[in-house]
Amino acid sequence: MGAGIGGTGRGFKSEVGTRYVGRGVGWSHPRAPTCASSTFGGHKMKMIGALLVMTASTFAGWIYSTLLKKRLTLLNALIQSFQWLETEIGYASTPLVEAFTRISGRTQEDVQLIFSNFVEALQDPAGLTADEAWQHCIKQNQETLPLKAEDWALLFDFGRTLGTTDREHQVTAIRQTLERLQLQTTGATEERKKNERLYRYLGVAGGALVVLIFY
Repeated sequence: MGAGIGGTGRGFKSEVGTRYVGRGVGWSHPRAPTCASSTFGGHKMKMIGALLVMTASTFAGWIYSTLLKKRLTLLNALIQSFQWLETEIGYASTPLVEAFTRISGRTQEDVQLIFSNFVEALQDPAGLTADEAWQHCIKQNQETLPLKAEDWALLFDFGRTLGTTDREHQVTAIRQTLERLQLQTTGATEERKKNERLYRYLGVAGGALVVLIFY
């Protein structure tokens, strides 16, 4: 009986360095880690991924709608600048370089780049013609300004008349460019009304669809 009691006593001895007492009556092995934490981590990563997809898609839709607005703003600024150019050359008989310099100082920032780059190109030691200088500055700004191919095409066409015709023909070319710009502006206005909200909606809806399919 003493041996039995001794055995039981040893069973209740505290084991050094552990957080449980003995291995006697009522002892059970420490619980093995469950997969609950890993499951929670997986859900968390999915939520983060879904949020990133929604944010990126919504932002893309917002960018497209903003580009419509910027294009319209730029076309209106070009119209105003060409109207000033018509006045400078047609009525004030201002020399070409001086006319572009004056307008670049008071026009909208993006158009200012086009006009000031043209003046700089004309003054380049390489001795570019007015047409070559204009084509050069248009190509310089093509990658950064939100105009469409047809907008750039009419600006390229205008450059072919620079410095190659008399004042009367130059004014005629300016007026023709103005008419084409006004047509482009009308189309840009209609496109903005039609598609601005659509792009934003598609951005949100597209992101939601991706989340539903993959998450």
